[in-house]
Amino acid sequence: PPHRGTEPVFAGPRHPGASAVPLVPGVWNWMWLGVLVWLVGVYFLVNVRLPRVLPAGANVYLGQPLAWLSLGNLAYLGWRFGLKGRPVFSRRLTAMAILVGLLQVALAILAGLALGFGRSPYSHHPLALLGNLFFMGTMLVGMEISRAYLVVLFKRGSPVLSVACVALLFACFSIPLGKYTSTIDPQSFFEFSGETLLPAVSQSLLATFLALAGGPAASIAYRVVPELFEWLSPILPNLGWTVSAFLGTMAPAVGLLFVQRQLQWGYFPSGRPQSQESPSGNSWILVAV
Repeated sequence: PPHRGTEPVFAGPRHPGASAVPLVPGVWNWMWLGVLVWLVGVYFLVNVRLPRVLPAGANVYLGQPLAWLSLGNLAYLGWRFGLKGRPVFSRRLTAMAILVGLLQVALAILAGLALGFGRSPYSHHPLALLGNLFFMGTMLVGMEISRAYLVVLFKRGSPVLSVACVALLFACFSIPLGKYTSTIDPQSFFEFSGETLLPAVSQSLLATFLALAGGPAASIAYRVVPELFEWLSPILPNLGWTVSAFLGTMAPAVGLLFVQRQLQWGYFPSGRPQSQESPSGNSWILVAV
């Protein structure tokens, strides 16, 4: 379970010896810049370059996984050697992240029961499933390790600002480039914003907060649940963009407040949560809104 400290989780979920995040002197001081540059590079490769130079199968099952793994490896070097006072692995927090992911899937299934299901667009042949899981897993690992490294590194100034900025960055890079270029009129822009952009930002906020609290394992535990449902289920909820926008945005936002509240209980020595009127609680509510 999370260690108990003397300050609220708002100040950056804290662990013994983790009140600050000093950097190891040397080249590791600038590793964050390399991670940011290569994040942009991987996005360009995945969306522009690799589809032009590789056959479809080699692109999806070889080129893109290698690109994401290279990003994850670079970020891991910064995480391992460029940071001190990293958040420690917490079984309780990881289980909580899985629970929030399951709740998000359950809400989608309930909406599907009310509004209908459709056939999954993904192949469910055993070999295709293995390839898809490999593709999805490498993407999650690459993104979440780099997310955790950056948000923990930048939290020294303002944890809330660090979470908000890193979440927005990774939300934008999680959306395929073709989605942006297809918004050519007001109707398509509203559909893109509601069905794709806002849910991506909301989910990224929760994943970034989890990464700040428990490292990449916590954010991976949350993100892998809806991803597995999407890639493995033979049928998926067939929802309109307004319903998708509501569920995709509200479920992670509520999950963020739930996780933050539970961490407050765990970090307060007295076992009592922080007052709802405190600036820290209000700040996280503002982020969720």
